[in-house]
Amino acid sequence: MFEEDPQWGPGSPNPFVEELHQKLFGGTGIDAPFSSKKKEKRKRKRNETDSTEDESCKRERRETSAGVSGVLDEARAQEQSPSQKKLRKSISFQGHNGAHSSKQADSSPSPQYSLRKPKNSKLYSKLSTQLEGSRFRMINQQLYTTTGEDAKLVFDEDPELFDVYHRGFAAQVAKWPENPIDRVIARVQTLPEDTVVCDFGCGEAKLAESVKQRVHSFDLVAINERVTACDMAHVPLKRHTVDVCVFCLSLMGTNVSDFIREARRVVRKGGEMRIYEVSSRFPSFDVFVKNVEAFGFKLVFREEFSKMFVEFVFTAVTKQAGSDTDLPLISLKPCVYKRR
Repeated sequence: MFEEDPQWGPGSPNPFVEELHQKLFGGTGIDAPFSSKKKEKRKRKRNETDSTEDESCKRERRETSAGVSGVLDEARAQEQSPSQKKLRKSISFQGHNGAHSSKQADSSPSPQYSLRKPKNSKLYSKLSTQLEGSRFRMINQQLYTTTGEDAKLVFDEDPELFDVYHRGFAAQVAKWPENPIDRVIARVQTLPEDTVVCDFGCGEAKLAESVKQRVHSFDLVAINERVTACDMAHVPLKRHTVDVCVFCLSLMGTNVSDFIREARRVVRKGGEMRIYEVSSRFPSFDVFVKNVEAFGFKLVFREEFSKMFVEFVFTAVTKQAGSDTDLPLISLKPCVYKRR
């Protein structure tokens, strides 16, 4: 039997165990807790390791995102012309005060996006022209497929549409070999100066501006001081007070019969009604003439000109049109401008 070494007896510290725990755990015995300094050191080390890993992950995600964005930007750049790149750069993000900002507080107003016009940009002009042309075609189609009354309601709600329409119309007229209104002006200028003219669908009232005779100018919107806004089926004139009625490219809408009836109401017996229209709108000239004569007119002249227009001259032979039940429905094809 071995005797206990009094140096390592019960309750005596064992130097080997002490040293081992000191190295492994930082304590001074098997059951001794970790020292506070060691704990803090290990905690800081773990935090630094986690922080390093987080930064590494974030950096990797940023690099990945940047790489994808770079690929997309390069693809877009290959598809865009230099002028398109310039236009793209002109699109700016602006806050409510107009200042550039990439971040906004949650309480700030929603961002506004604006397209600034690049200086001397041919692409901008081209896109603006195409947009204007598209809006003109849309409005033009609506005018030919609705009644004059409905069209007036639309323009009353948004008068800017009328400006858009006339700018688009002017662009179309510039391509024509001849503008029919010039024929009307030349004809009216040969009449006595006391002649009273009614211009249905006058637009900018070019006829009234160009002749000495008195001209009542009517259209859906009063684009200037010479124009009276109204529905052409109900003009503010008394019966038989007009010598010449003019429809120059204005027999639009689905109620052409109402316009012809109104012209017969205001023109005196023996007076003229002159119609200038696109030839392709008439399925049959003879049928159109027959239907108009039913309103109390008589055809005295017809001529096609400039390969795309036709001129009709009627004279009023009765005091008024017949009853509504006896009058035919006059229908013309819509004049739809093709997309260029």
